[in-house]
Order: sequence, then C-alpha cells, then structure tokens
Amino acid sequence: WVDQTLEHASFVPTPAPQASVVVTPLSHAVLRPFAAAVFPGADATHWGAPDGLHPLLTPAQAEVFGLPTQDMALLTQWVSMRQLTRVPRLTLLHRLNDVDERLLPSPLLERLLLLWESGSPARRVEASDARVPHWVAPAPVHATRPVAPSLLPARLSASACEALRTCPYRFFALRMLQLQSVDELELSPDKRDYGDWLHTVLWRFHAQRATGLSRDETREQLRRVARDSQALQGWDDAEFLPYMASFERLLDPYLDWLADREAKGVHWLEGEREVTASPPQWGGVVMQGVIDRLDRVTGERPTLQLIDYKTGNAQALRQSVATPTEETQLAFYAALMQAQEPGTALRAAYLPLEDGRRLHEIPHPDLEHSAQRLVEGIGHDLARLRAGAPMWPLGQGAACTYCQARGLCRRDHWAEPVAVPASLEGLS
Repeated sequence: WVDQTLEHASFVPTPAPQASVVVTPLSHAVLRPFAAAVFPGADATHWGAPDGLHPLLTPAQAEVFGLPTQDMALLTQWVSMRQLTRVPRLTLLHRLNDVDERLLPSPLLERLLLLWESGSPARRVEASDARVPHWVAPAPVHATRPVAPSLLPARLSASACEALRTCPYRFFALRMLQLQSVDELELSPDKRDYGDWLHTVLWRFHAQRATGLSRDETREQLRRVARDSQALQGWDDAEFLPYMASFERLLDPYLDWLADREAKGVHWLEGEREVTASPPQWGGVVMQGVIDRLDRVTGERPTLQLIDYKTGNAQALRQSVATPTEETQLAFYAALMQAQEPGTALRAAYLPLEDGRRLHEIPHPDLEHSAQRLVEGIGHDLARLRAGAPMWPLGQGAACTYCQARGLCRRDHWAEPVAVPASLEGLS
C-alpha cells in the first residue's frame, strides 16, 4: 500500500525564478553552462571501472576492429569530467559502503584530487557531513499473542480447523478477524479455477451418468459434461486449452479407476454434499463442510467411503496421512458423517487426479479414532479460547512460508524465536 501510494504521487517543489534542475549523464554535460553540478557515485564501482564493452571480444580484438575499448572509455570519462570542473561549483559525492560491501573512491577521483593538489587554480574544499546522528533506543519485536474470546466464529470448516491446529494466530487473523488478501482480477482461469471446474465436472458426470454405456460412450459423455461446464464458466477454448489438455490425459486413468471400483462393488452415491453438525464438546460452534464424493461399499456391513478430489501434490497427501491424528480434512468430514449417520462404517481417502497414468487412492489408516480425537481436541481449544487463552503464532516450515498472515504476526522481525509455552502442550 505504501509503495502504491508513493508511486501514484509526485512531489513537485515550487521552483525559484529562472532556476532549473537538469538530470543528465556525464557525457551529455560537456560544454553546457551550469551554475553548479553534483556528481554522485564517485566510487570505484560506479565511476572509472566500466565493464567489458564487448563480452565476445578481448580488448586486443576490439582494438583491431576499431571498436571502443576499456582504455578509451576511461579516457572519455576523464575528458568529460575535466570539462565539468569548469563549472563555478562542483560537488563530488561517494558512499563508503554498499550494504555490506566496502566501496573505494574512484581512481578518476583520486587522479582529479592529485591534479588539484599539484597547483590547479581550482579551490578544493572538504564538505562536511550535514547528517545529524540520532540515537534510538532498541525496541525489540516479540511474538504477538492476541486474546479475543468474543470473536469466536459460530461455524468452523475443515480449513478453519486446520488453521487452528497449525497456528492459532493464523486462525485469529483469517477466521476471527476475517482478514483476506485481495487478489488481482484475472479474466483467464488459473490452477484453482481448474480444480473447482474439475470437481464440478465429475459431480455432474456421475449425477447424469447413463447406465449400460460402452467405454467409448462413457468417455464421450464425460467430455460433453466438461465442455458444457466450460461454457457455463465463460472460458473460451484458447485460454482453457492447457487445462483441457490436462483433462484429456485424466480421462482414461479416471475411467480405469472407476471401472476397477465398480468391479469391486463400490458405487457412486452422492456428490457435493453439504453437511453440518453440532458436537457437544464445541459449546455451540457448528462444524460444516462440503464432501466431494460419497460412495457406497457393498458388503456384510453398510459402509460409506468419503472421497476428496485433489489436483495437487500426491506426495504431500501421503505425508499428511502418515500421522493419522495430525491429518485434519478427512477426519473432519468423517466426524460430520458420524453425526449424520451414526453407526455407519466409514472409510475416507484422497484421490489425486494428476498422479501419472494410473489413479491411486490415498486412504486414511485410522479414520474413526482420528475423527474422535479431532472433535475432542478442537473442543478443548475452543474452551481455552473462550477462557481467554492467547493465540500464539506457532506455525513452522511451509505453514509459515505460504501463510497470508505472516506480515501481521511479524515473524521475520522477532527478537528471538517463539518457544511453545508449557500451558499450550497437549493442544489438538
């Protein structure tokens, strides 16, 4: 915001009568009548050390071809500066340091000083530093820990619970304060748009799927649903071409996966189902979510399988279920279904839709226990927040790298890393 404000504003000082300021390179200042001149950057890096003028030619080769050489460039700079010394007042400036790099005076500046000391009529005066030092008392930034029991939301989604478990401060900023970054308006679809579109295509395909079709007819029906969904979104063929190409690569692996499931007695039951529940442990806070897909598994005991489509990294999904009680999304959906259909056996799995030539489910290995732990843990956290527990910024690794609230918690400016307080041990 500061950058944009400064870029859109211009400071135009009131000029003195008959006065003007000209910004010009050294070569364009030759023989021009100036009352005074200021030459910044008179150090060895910016003046008197030109880079190689011809990266493909050596100085000797450049001289043979009659092209400018480094010696010629230095001579041109020296002649231009000697002409500039004719102005009534010339000020030469140079820094001593460039961040952590020591800067030396330009060799041309040292040559000019020697010339003046050897009897030049010009009078040389060492300028004083007009800057005034100010001593500032250190004010280290410590990790913030807000308390806001009155801002607890009435409803929590799976992503909100993930935020609370990953970093309480992220939950505070994005869910309690409802702060969101404002993205630029993009007319062309992006990866997120493709994921939403693909979810819609698969839901409509199964909801409209005709029975008794051949493999080719089923593939064509899926293509037709995809084209209709693209038209509803208003995307033309040119801008959607890369995503349609990804969809074409997905067709046969998805139909193979579907045929294999149906051969095992697993059939699509419902998609995009919105479910809510009110766990007593949550003290009135409602959990809500939309389940991508519900399948009926035939067998001795009625079983439902929750499928969550993913277009992201399959390896990251495998890592998330490697520690079942730390996985949030599938456990959250399982808790919702347990409240809706108690006694029904549940399974859950992620289905990466961009995982090579064959699709492989990534099942949750300990679903019912993880769902119970999730509900109890979030209920414990909500009770502590109502009682005034601070929301510490406890995120680590990738959770902080891609966090929208990183600029608010000011992690990059803390005086010391935050240590997990003993009172927070045992959080969900």
